[in-house]
This record gives sequence, C-alpha cells and structure tokens, in this order.
Amino acid sequence: MGIVRTVEWSLSVAPVEAERRVRDALLAVGMEAEHHAGTIVATSKRSMLKNRWAAEVTIDLAPLHSGTQATCRVDMAGTKHYALLDEIGGCPVRRGTSVTAVPAVVRR
Repeated sequence: MGIVRTVEWSLSVAPVEAERRVRDALLAVGMEAEHHAGTIVATSKRSMLKNRWAAEVTIDLAPLHSGTQATCRVDMAGTKHYALLDEIGGCPVRRGTSVTAVPAVVRR
C-alpha cells in the first residue's frame, strides 16, 4: 500500500482486556477491525478532512510479564502514520455507563 511504520505499546492489562480495548478504540475512530489469533487487522478509508490516505493497521498482541505488548504497524501513503496511532491511542471508549481508554493502559 505505501510506507510502513511500526510502534510498540506496552499495556498494563491482560491480553484479553487489551484486545477488547484496542478493538473498541479502532471502532470508535471509525475503523473496521477483525481479530485473528492474537492479531487485530483494521482498515481506514481515505479522509480528505484529516488530510490522510487510506491505511491498514495491524496490531499483534502478545503476553508480557506485567500485561500485554502491542506491536502496531501502519501501512499507508503519506506521513500521517503517527497521527493515526495517536488518534487510536488517545481514544476514550464508552462501555455501558463508564468510559475506559487505551491511554490509561498504554506505557509509551
């Protein structure tokens, strides 16, 4: 598709909870996500308003001694890879009546 950028996040929750929070965050920012055996694959359409190309995001989740390691790869044209990851990582996720967030568990 284009240029690939990779970032690693350490999450302070178990892999099952990390997978749920990451999928919810992807959905909250308008990305369609699929989960396959420890890997989340999501696609983003091109956004003229955000000046951003279409992207494919792959997030591999692996157990870490104190939580979960998430290896995030963004494949897209242009230079907005990190802006897209910031949008995903900073997304509050509404769950019933409480709000949880990916940044609450991400140690960058």
